[in-house]
Amino acid sequence: MIRKELEMAFAEAVKEAQKRQHDMLTVEHILYAFLNDNTGREILSGCGADIDSLKTQLENFFVEKMQCFPGDGNQELIVCVNKSPGIAGFWRDARSVIVSYGLR
Repeated sequence: MIRKELEMAFAEAVKEAQKRQHDMLTVEHILYAFLNDNTGREILSGCGADIDSLKTQLENFFVEKMQCFPGDGNQELIVCVNKSPGIAGFWRDARSVIVSYGLR
C-alpha cells in the first residue's frame, strides 16, 4: 500500500494541475508536488537537485508548454504517463528512491 506521504503528494499534484486548469496530470505535476513537500524536497536534494532552479523550470514549463482550459478548476484530468525510455527511467528511479526512503 502507498504510504500517506506519497498519497498526499499525488493529491497535491492533481490539485496543482486543476488549479492551473490543465487537462492532463503529468509527471511534471507530480515532481512539482514533491518540491512542495518537506520529504520530497529532502529526497530530491539528497539526489543533488537544485530545488529553487527545478521549481522555476517547472513553473516555466507549465506556462510555456501546457495548455490551459477554461473552467472552474474542477475538471476531470487525464493521467499522462508516457512509456518512453526517459519516463520509464524516471519511474524506475523514483521507485528506487521511494523504496530507499521507506515511502512504499
